[in-house]
Amino acid sequence: MELQTLNIGSDESEYKVTIYNKLLERKAKLIKNPLDVSTEEKDYLETKKHWWRIEFKLKGQAASVDRSFNAFSENNVFRGLKVYKPDYKAADDMRTRAMVYYLLNHEDEWGNLSWESKKKYKEYIEAFSDYDLVDYLKDCYLRQCDMLKGQYIDYVLSDSSKNRKAR
Repeated sequence: MELQTLNIGSDESEYKVTIYNKLLERKAKLIKNPLDVSTEEKDYLETKKHWWRIEFKLKGQAASVDRSFNAFSENNVFRGLKVYKPDYKAADDMRTRAMVYYLLNHEDEWGNLSWESKKKYKEYIEAFSDYDLVDYLKDCYLRQCDMLKGQYIDYVLSDSSKNRKAR
């Protein structure tokens, strides 16, 4: 199973982060409306393996410039997020490997486990993982963070931001 969209926060909250697979979205658009996708983008879609997008939605107090820099903190953006790449061969017995693989590929089955089993297999997944992919996401994010903050300030100070408030 491949992650397509991850939402952190709700639509009603002042702070929401959406991380989604832009590559899948654009490939679907290419199939649905091929004329809406440029030749350059088609080439890009054929050569890229990964293309992710992170969107921030700030409302109310979270959207005020003095408070929003805290919202851009990598600790807030990735709070509670864990993405592991398990090494199935690290498990000693075949039954555990098979169960972990099955649970990761059939997420609805987690609901059929007891609390103790859920805890056990979540611990296995963390233990079998060489690294947490969130660290990689944080590094990528931190390299772009100053640019994102600049874009945010430019938007807040722009006329388009003021026009949206007037509606």
